[in-house]
Amino acid sequence: MTSRFLFLLALAASAAPAAFAQTAAMMPEGSHDTYIGALATIGPRTEGSKQQVMLVVPNFSVNWSNGVFLEGLRAGVDLSNDPTLHYGPTLGLGRRAPRADVPGSSASWSVDPGVYVRYALAHNLQLSSSLDYGGGHDGRGLVMRLGASFRMPLTSHQALQVYTGANLADHAYMQSYFSTRNYDAAAGLKNVYLGANWNIQLSNKFRMFSGVSLTRLADKPGLSPIVEERNGARVSVGVSYHY
Repeated sequence: MTSRFLFLLALAASAAPAAFAQTAAMMPEGSHDTYIGALATIGPRTEGSKQQVMLVVPNFSVNWSNGVFLEGLRAGVDLSNDPTLHYGPTLGLGRRAPRADVPGSSASWSVDPGVYVRYALAHNLQLSSSLDYGGGHDGRGLVMRLGASFRMPLTSHQALQVYTGANLADHAYMQSYFSTRNYDAAAGLKNVYLGANWNIQLSNKFRMFSGVSLTRLADKPGLSPIVEERNGARVSVGVSYHY
């Protein structure tokens, strides 16, 4: 697996639709729940960049009944026996984005440890949060992700999922991406986002999905002189097979 392939897979991960997947507490012992498919997406090369990239990559997820799961380049464990509450550690292969103001700067990789919590207020309404370390351009920095998603059936085989949230980062993370000699991006709100996914169940095994997401950098990173565009949009379409 080449570094370029990993780069594209990580870049596309944010475009894959968040799913109300079957969790360990709902699965028969010794079973697993697997989705594999392909995803096409177009959006900014990096956050704050005007340059657009289009790519097609595989996307996949596996959930085992013992609580272990794999979602793209992120693995973790669900330590909860409560079907409405999920939490545990994660370990991901993270992409450190290149800095726009450093000639020859390129993406690099890191192994980022973290923790997550998800809580289902209802069967179709979910709150989520995670905390990860190491995603900064210099290999340091904490990022907290807060989100909420709502799933609404449209027909017996179609559903609409709407999600929103915000990301917060410490000073080390902000400085590594947005600070310059004359500008210091302080810790705090990094960005906010809003998106929607349309899912179509083609059969018992196949489904199609399409989606759009909008993001906006907050003032602290958004006012950095290296940011070309504070607003970003990503459009995606894909298909998956369940077994």
